[in-house]
Amino acid sequence: MAIDNESLRTAKAQLRAEAKEALDRIIQADRQQLSAVIHDRVVALSAWANSDEVLLFDSMPDEVDTGPLITTAGREGKRIYLPRMRGSDIYFHLFAAAALEPHSYGMMEPPADAPMWSPAAADSTGRRTILICPGLAFDDQGRRLGRGKGFYDRFLSGVAGAPQRNPTVAVIAICFEIQVIDEVPTGSHDQRVDLVVTEERTVRSGLR
Repeated sequence: MAIDNESLRTAKAQLRAEAKEALDRIIQADRQQLSAVIHDRVVALSAWANSDEVLLFDSMPDEVDTGPLITTAGREGKRIYLPRMRGSDIYFHLFAAAALEPHSYGMMEPPADAPMWSPAAADSTGRRTILICPGLAFDDQGRRLGRGKGFYDRFLSGVAGAPQRNPTVAVIAICFEIQVIDEVPTGSHDQRVDLVVTEERTVRSGLR
């Protein structure tokens, strides 16, 4: 749904408020139970089974818990990268639990000197990559509403986004079913994901 900038900002702000309110109603016990189901759905995907490295994120209290996914990826010998914010962009650095540092937003991130993931290196070695992507709301076309800073849209645009999808990078969003809506309002810079995985279903956007 392409709309003018002012209307788009208003629609997104309203949707963010509604999504945060809905997430606030999920108690911690439910979050852990639903996250466990989402974990099982993700690791059952062929994209996960075929991947060599996983770009994950340290989850916030109102997000799907990514701890089990990080644990499973490590147990399976996958290379794990977590995001680090620098200016208005994010970069994914190699994960080492002992070296994580707190960010002012509340998440943990790797140190700046940790080895950084690059699509060129992945392409040259033939490594297959999964990006596990957060968000506040999604729809069945893979449209995504973030928290408003644009970090993931900029990253996806440069790595796996328009005008042509990078075939070595699968973008998988994880969220609770209450975060999936009929249609997410989008602008020209908003990037879509390949799959959306909730505790109830896996939605394929049709990008691949």
